[in-house]
Amino acid sequence: MTRQLGLVANCRNAWPDRAEMLELRPAWVRTIVYALDELDLMLEHLPPGVRSIVLLNGELDLVGHDWHRWPDAVVAFAERFGNRVDALECLNEWDLLGIPADVAVRCAQDAAAALRGTGCTVLLGSVAGPDWTGALRDACALLGPAGLAELDGVCLHPYGQGPGGWPAPEWGFGELEDAIMLAAAIGDRPSGSPSWGSSSATSAGRPSKRSLSAERRPCSGPSARPSCHPPAGSPGPTPAARLTSVAIRRSA
Repeated sequence: MTRQLGLVANCRNAWPDRAEMLELRPAWVRTIVYALDELDLMLEHLPPGVRSIVLLNGELDLVGHDWHRWPDAVVAFAERFGNRVDALECLNEWDLLGIPADVAVRCAQDAAAALRGTGCTVLLGSVAGPDWTGALRDACALLGPAGLAELDGVCLHPYGQGPGGWPAPEWGFGELEDAIMLAAAIGDRPSGSPSWGSSSATSAGRPSKRSLSAERRPCSGPSARPSCHPPAGSPGPTPAARLTSVAIRRSA
């Protein structure tokens, strides 16, 4: 298992300058995008070799939380950035925002169609709620094997679940890898047993992008169903060490 540094930034108000980026040398940078012109400026200052994950959701000015505008917005994104951005995350924590699974699925499918042939990875938007497994299962059922094959992966925000016992064995309320394996199993609907890679990011500066081959593990029973939020009465993670993003993608 290898670990690399990944950053969660914001191209509008929390973007490291080039000197900071060169010092940190992240493998990936993930940012929400509110306007495509801002993304253009961000990419101009991205050092060579740093890969980008872009999050588009209802806050994009071309969408304005009107999902009927999403198809045209992702076409505009594809025309300008399809060959410049490494991955697109379609929606953010949609299950917590009350966005139906069918809307999340359509957004990902529209993006996949617009970006086909560009080399940009397309990810189903992240889930993060107490019943994230149910939301992800609903979305995967709507996609079906053919729909899942059109996408490159699914996203998960497992707050409070640490990687390999970090930062301390008593911290949080679950193991990151267990959540990754369960999400991989839910999303693994097509025939065969493809390998999966994962990338995660923390706000604490710990080397945090993890690439792994997803060994199949039993995923039935309550103990194998980690939540993205702490159980009632449990202390939550400290803001400085909160895990913020995981993308699980198919690899050839």
